[in-house]
Amino acid sequence: LVWTAFTYDYYNELWVTDGTPAGTMMLNDYNPNTGNSVGSSSLPGFVINNSKFVYQCSNTTNGTELCVTDGTPAGTQLLVNANPTSGSSQFRWPSYD
Repeated sequence: LVWTAFTYDYYNELWVTDGTPAGTMMLNDYNPNTGNSVGSSSLPGFVINNSKFVYQCSNTTNGTELCVTDGTPAGTQLLVNANPTSGSSQFRWPSYD
């Protein structure tokens, strides 16, 4: 299970669990040591190839972009910086209205 949790130390970040206390953890701190809420992960996201989860992430270096995780801290990273020269990418999640 993958979800976003808010804490005062890390703000909104991605967490994962295998259903056990030992297997429940924050995957990464996308914008560490900033002391503000600019730097977070958010859902919704989507699964690709039944093995990776793509989600929105933001920090002061890259703006808002896409990140990807395989459910491990080592496998959690920026997927692409689609707009490296002017900040955030302007992507939208699909609407199913």
